[in-house]
Amino acid sequence: MVISCSLGYFSSCRITGAAFWLSLLLVSCLVTACGKSVAPQQSLEDLHVRSQERLYAEAKRAFLTEQYPQAIRKLRRFLATYPRSPLEWDVTWLLARAYDRSGEAKYARQLYQQVLSHEAARAFHQEAKEYLARLPALPKAIVRDPSNVFALQMTLEQWLEGDDWNTRLKNMENRGVTAQLINIECGVKKQEAAFLLAGVPIMQPIRKDPKLDFVTFVRESHKQGMAVFLGVNIRCLGSLRDDPPSGWMDRAYNRGTQTIRSTKYFDVFRPEYQQFVGNVLVQLADLGVDGIVFLDDAPMGMFEGLTPVALRNFEKTFGVTFSPEKVFRESLGAGRPKRKIPLPQASEFWRWLGWRARARLNVLEDFMNMLRSKYSRLQVALEVYAGSLNDPLKTLVRFNEDILESQNRDFSFFLIDVNGPVSQSLAVRESLQTLAERMLELTKDPTKIWLTIPRKIEVKTWSSESLRDLISGEQIPQGVGLVYDLRPFS
Repeated sequence: MVISCSLGYFSSCRITGAAFWLSLLLVSCLVTACGKSVAPQQSLEDLHVRSQERLYAEAKRAFLTEQYPQAIRKLRRFLATYPRSPLEWDVTWLLARAYDRSGEAKYARQLYQQVLSHEAARAFHQEAKEYLARLPALPKAIVRDPSNVFALQMTLEQWLEGDDWNTRLKNMENRGVTAQLINIECGVKKQEAAFLLAGVPIMQPIRKDPKLDFVTFVRESHKQGMAVFLGVNIRCLGSLRDDPPSGWMDRAYNRGTQTIRSTKYFDVFRPEYQQFVGNVLVQLADLGVDGIVFLDDAPMGMFEGLTPVALRNFEKTFGVTFSPEKVFRESLGAGRPKRKIPLPQASEFWRWLGWRARARLNVLEDFMNMLRSKYSRLQVALEVYAGSLNDPLKTLVRFNEDILESQNRDFSFFLIDVNGPVSQSLAVRESLQTLAERMLELTKDPTKIWLTIPRKIEVKTWSSESLRDLISGEQIPQGVGLVYDLRPFS
């Protein structure tokens, strides 16, 4: 296969419409080695049908054995992967029942009403009416409908500056805020984050401060109709532990010395580190928050992730060895990095890129499933870069992000970063409307999209009566969440 546009970092091969997503699919196949031959007697349509039937059967089996969180995950994945399947309403009906059985009355009600509003689901209408009538009334204090999300994003350090939280919450409510995203950012001081993990024996205890009672803060936010999310980067959480083992550190290729050295980030593929991160995530969820957002503010660059564990797992998957020092030395030579870096042409390099992106998503998905098995109502989301909607190959190489594969995972929503340094380096110039529409082509569901508001719009800002005034000139699809970014470095 020959790709007509350059594979260099700063190449620009602008593609629009159907051709864009076709190229994205081809890129995904290129780096994941997905192009396997199909037996002549087995058509592509037959494969699709069998895949749908298998996934539906797995979900139904989970439902019948009362494994409702597992059934919900599989059914939601089915609807995201096969939006126009002949089994669409069978799946939707079973998903409504799974939510109902697991006590998620809000989501069950929405799906029962969805079933009743479509003629194609007539076979389920009578039962839907009966089950809908049995659902408990909605509580008065409830997080607002996800189609009306307007969130504030801030760092933990900014949150700690708050004193009179009742006044601040009231101010937010008056301006239309429905959610808060508080990031435990990379580089945060242990003393600033320790109060969130007071029950973790590996953390040094700190003096109890009334204003650091985060559980009470979450409860007060809920009373005002606001959800609270915590943002975390799993590459950085190891810094919250006193004296983390040196074996937990990530490793990267250094062009100057042509060697592999440890970095300040952590090896997300190492089982011992994953266990530590899992414990931290559970205790964060115990604070009563509405969700966890996996951030990517410290992305895994082209030369990172070269740990012994990762390299062994890659070799086990493909049966070939990736020797980064050899590949990078032969392709790049020595010296200081240039603005345009020629990419290695070795097939194992591209396989490595695709495997590493999927392996990271697998780790995040395992954390998501673990959290949902303990907290069925918890939302788990993923941050992605706006630039990935323009140049998926560049973001795969530079930032280890595969946007096509990400949307196939069952994340509650995607936070589209427009203001961060990574997005700025990708020269994102599209309007919010364009970004929302492109992401909507992938998700098929506007409530699964949260967009950060660009700084050029935010300058009018907090002085307005309502934050919704900021996007009055933008034609944003109904249901897309909007995020006002307070972070000083964004």
